[in-house]
Amino acid sequence: MNQLHRNRHLSVVLMLLFTLGVALLAPIQIGAKPNVEWKSIIFGQSTSEDNNKVIVDEKTKSVTLIAGSKDGNTVGGKVASSHDGISYYYIEVDPSKNFEISGKVRVNYFAKPYPDNQESFGIMARDAIGKHLDNTVFPSNMVLVGGYRGLIQSVFRNHVKDPSGAGAKMENMWKMGERPANDGTAVYELKLRKTNTGYHASVNNGPEKIYYRPKQLEVLNPDRIYVGFFAARVASITVTDIKVKFSDVATDEPGLPEPPEAVEPAVTVLSLAGSPVADYTFSLQPNAKGRLEITHNGKKIFDNPVEANQMVNTQTVLVKGNNSFDVLLTPDAVETITSTAPVRLRQTVTFKYYGKPGEPIYVSPTGKTNATGTETDPIDIYSAIQFIQTGQTIYVRGGVYELSAPIMIERGNNGTPEKLKVLAAYPGEKPVFDFGKKASGVFLNGDYWKISGIDITKSSGNGLRISGSHNVVELVRTFANGETGLQISGLASEPNTKWPAHNLILNCTSFDNRDPSENNADGFAAKLTCGPGNVFRGCIAYNNCDDGWDLYSKLETGPIGAVVIENCIAYGNGRMSDGYRTKGDGNGFKMGGEGLPVKHILRNSLAFNNETFGVTSNSDPVIIVENTTSVDNGRANFNFANYPNATPQFVAKNNISFRTKPGPADLVPEMLLSADNYFYNGSDSQNSKGVKLSAKDFKSVTPQPFVRNKDGSIARNDFMRVVKRSLKSGFRY
Repeated sequence: MNQLHRNRHLSVVLMLLFTLGVALLAPIQIGAKPNVEWKSIIFGQSTSEDNNKVIVDEKTKSVTLIAGSKDGNTVGGKVASSHDGISYYYIEVDPSKNFEISGKVRVNYFAKPYPDNQESFGIMARDAIGKHLDNTVFPSNMVLVGGYRGLIQSVFRNHVKDPSGAGAKMENMWKMGERPANDGTAVYELKLRKTNTGYHASVNNGPEKIYYRPKQLEVLNPDRIYVGFFAARVASITVTDIKVKFSDVATDEPGLPEPPEAVEPAVTVLSLAGSPVADYTFSLQPNAKGRLEITHNGKKIFDNPVEANQMVNTQTVLVKGNNSFDVLLTPDAVETITSTAPVRLRQTVTFKYYGKPGEPIYVSPTGKTNATGTETDPIDIYSAIQFIQTGQTIYVRGGVYELSAPIMIERGNNGTPEKLKVLAAYPGEKPVFDFGKKASGVFLNGDYWKISGIDITKSSGNGLRISGSHNVVELVRTFANGETGLQISGLASEPNTKWPAHNLILNCTSFDNRDPSENNADGFAAKLTCGPGNVFRGCIAYNNCDDGWDLYSKLETGPIGAVVIENCIAYGNGRMSDGYRTKGDGNGFKMGGEGLPVKHILRNSLAFNNETFGVTSNSDPVIIVENTTSVDNGRANFNFANYPNATPQFVAKNNISFRTKPGPADLVPEMLLSADNYFYNGSDSQNSKGVKLSAKDFKSVTPQPFVRNKDGSIARNDFMRVVKRSLKSGFRY
């Protein structure tokens, strides 16, 4: 490296500015040829001047990048599937040039003990950067090599066509090493080079991973490619021996075409392995073109050519007991497969049922698989779920079910609108599904089910995960699980028309759920991949690790369907019931994500004593909040925020923000100030006419325990009940 000739005074000034994260020409000249201008910048979601740094040391000719703290108590940005928040030390490259950049990277620290999967460091090339210290979402197409999702690997994000980031995809994540030590001893030689073929990533001069489509990083800004060193979330690195080389696209060797990605021929069975009826549709899907043969108990029922990824449905009639289906796929000889060898598989499908249609099935903690399912001879829960008939009820006897495998209600195991399949506590008894942190919990992937009166605890993942539609979940408690207590989410790989929709969560309670990273487990969530019509009514979420409710949308999957939350309560979130403060956000009702506009409705609800916000739009600019009371939350009671490039269309009616002691003012745009909204301005709760509220306007401002009526609804108590009948605002219960 060549040291820039600067006087001592200028060096001190530059060091100070870089420590503060100011973007400017760096005091290091990198590489003998050519001259390059190094700059630094901090931008993107979850970044801040306090938690993100770029520090240049002229004496050692090194650059240290910091994102968050080593203990993970603070974070600085993220590398998500659609956008980044980073500390970045970079150069700008004209797209007419190819380049090679390398450096020796010492890992000062990286990731929490249980990674968030958004921490990252290393070399990054991208086609757009944000504004310095702007912490709104900023997407780009991008290639990185270094630390990612807790390991040493590379990844390619593309399909970003505009600043919305919609459609972004992380592709070809390629592992190059294990998790680095967290004590400053791990050192890597990282290299990223651009050729006319694409982007070549390597670690310690090992085998290169090639990401084809070199023009992919010339989409958002076709005039510049940004490349340099970065850190995100929980990571810090010190970079030395930085080298840069350039060559001309016009005179370099022509690029090689991207080879077709060959797949190994396989067949996936899509139909259920158990059926309570004889009429049966055997469904499967081959991933390669060829000829498909299917036999059922030795009789051929299908023999035809098929296309790759074509779903095949064949009708047949099952015999009682086990049925054997033999499948033979003979692939056509094409370039996109790894082998033309025949693919064979055997699927056993069991035809079995308990009782007559409409009669109940009984299960107990000691139920046996070979039992009859009667009240005097109960079966196990897994058999009952697999062989329940449409319109039947599974009565779950009281007691603790010590479970070591998840309960799977598979897709296709459906009721009908007229005849639901029901999983319910035996009247007057309390069953507890206890997974002992040995397995995930209950998966409701079917449609038209009702689950009622059951406790679900100590799952290693979600307590109850709903991916089906038109289901009712009532009087279920989810607590002490290793992820969100009750979550509605589908598959990102499927179109949004298949996402779970029209589910009703009624009079449920979720508390003390905590994930290993302590920043993701909510009480309730309808997020990421859920359709329209999902409703939470009469539910209580308290003392969860992250938020009470989370309605997060992501750019790469697009907006979720609008959710309705009504007659619900969220309190104490961000802190467990034993008083422990987690690393989670700690919001009561989090109503959006990544600036995507979705008209979620929060109606007649109560948020109090949450660690951060009582109610937050989380940058969703179109949420609707009505008759909601928010009290004594750690930051603002109400936070109506939106990104600068969005036009706010919030609706707020008849809301109350109140504090029993001084606290932060609400973050409310002027458009929401009205006679029926009483927001807290830093000293008083008052409406647009200057009318103020005091403790005397409520029967009590001291929280009281919440109990439920016989029908499961939340029983009335005096906490935050308005005294004046003329005051129509606030939570009414």
